[in-house]
Amino acid sequence: MKWNSGIMIQILSIIIGILTVIPGVMKLAESSVMIKEFNEFGLPNWMLIYIGIAEVIVGIGLLIKPVRFLAAFANTLLLTWAVTATMALGMYAFAAVPVVICILSVVITAFYYKQVN
Repeated sequence: MKWNSGIMIQILSIIIGILTVIPGVMKLAESSVMIKEFNEFGLPNWMLIYIGIAEVIVGIGLLIKPVRFLAAFANTLLLTWAVTATMALGMYAFAAVPVVICILSVVITAFYYKQVN
């Protein structure tokens, strides 16, 4: 079986989608880990719900091919904000995973952008 870029991007989209849904669900469940993290960032707890909803929608969108381009773009925006907020507080080690996922979301966005145009 020959692996082409389309199959690899689909697999990557599914992995990134799952990795986006998990913290979204944790935020919606108001887990103690997420509450602690939001307190460290100085964000109010009610933002857990809005960001959690956004992450779950984006993560599910990455699993659905017709909306994958928009979901990957939205994920890039969400993660850019997350990385900026994390680095602004000097938590550089915590920014590593969101940076990688953000870069991979840009790759997915670029791939599907090329498909559209």
